[in-house]
Amino acid sequence: HTLQFIEHAASAVDTNATPDVQLRALIDSFLELTSEPEHMQAWVDFWARSLVDDELDVRDGLRRVYTAFRQGLVSVLENGQKSGDFGVFDPIPVAAIIAAILEGLFFHMLIAPDLLPMDDIRDQLHQMVAKTL
Repeated sequence: HTLQFIEHAASAVDTNATPDVQLRALIDSFLELTSEPEHMQAWVDFWARSLVDDELDVRDGLRRVYTAFRQGLVSVLENGQKSGDFGVFDPIPVAAIIAAILEGLFFHMLIAPDLLPMDDIRDQLHQMVAKTL
């Protein structure tokens, strides 16, 4: 499931779209995971195993997933800076912060799926990111 996530996230980005549209697509691709409980459970299992099971190289697998997702975010952020769509900031920590926010939302939705409607969460997150960039 985690490798499918990377493929799904990458395919969600229209390389001809503007950087802000690409960023929204990456964020939305992550949020879509919360709509399928089996994907959420597989992700949590993979994440938990990475903390305790070094023999199966699970931690390295998880690190590759996160690195690929963050690199995708960094690439979009850098392109947005080059095009003038985004302001001046260091895209590496900003990408890490966006990924951390998404992961936090993911765990909240797993524990309390009725916390907020997903459309509200998505809209608020897009607004927050747009104001920051």
